[in-house]
Amino acid sequence: MAQGRERERIAAGLHDDIGQTLSVAALKLGELQLLAGAAPAQALIAELRQLLGQAIKATRSATFELSCPLLAQLGLHTALDSMVRRAEAQGGPRVRLRDPIGDTPLQEPVLGVVFRVARELVFNVCKHARAQHAELRLRSGPRGLMLTVADDGIGFRVGDPCARFGPHGGYGLLSAMAQVHAVGGRLVLRSRIGHGTVARLWVPALTGQHPGPTSAGD
Repeated sequence: MAQGRERERIAAGLHDDIGQTLSVAALKLGELQLLAGAAPAQALIAELRQLLGQAIKATRSATFELSCPLLAQLGLHTALDSMVRRAEAQGGPRVRLRDPIGDTPLQEPVLGVVFRVARELVFNVCKHARAQHAELRLRSGPRGLMLTVADDGIGFRVGDPCARFGPHGGYGLLSAMAQVHAVGGRLVLRSRIGHGTVARLWVPALTGQHPGPTSAGD
């Protein structure tokens, strides 16, 4: 819960302070470009506007990574749909979202964990799996919620995630597992080289905690 509140605070600062300041600066540069006459000045202003545009895009992306307003406003299914469309737009494989969430009662911090972990899994597919297709599937019930992310990519050897943690990556998956365990859930990975990857996330319903899946096949 503390991590979620801090994410919201940082995201609000990025949007309200840095993002809006960059946007105003871009508008002012546009006005200056209309007044500048010399070709070298025009070229320099155009280059600055391009750099500002990149900074604005990066700020918006970071804000989205930290917080998803759609999650609180419209629910998990809509937030996930927006996320997979964003992943596809950034060059990832086509991601099919199946099954609405239903009526599983989940606390707001748990919903945040489900969304962040789903985003980590989907963007890992986009960055590493070399997949043509992926599927994000939700299944809800009175005991809890199961979220599955499957792809037809190159796969990998599933071992101790800590063994893969280092300067070249691995932190995202470790963080995802820690967040899931903190809310009484479980994250299971199944993969083989050349046969894609299946990740299953289970979190308990609000009414109580029940044992999650004991293996990827459960």
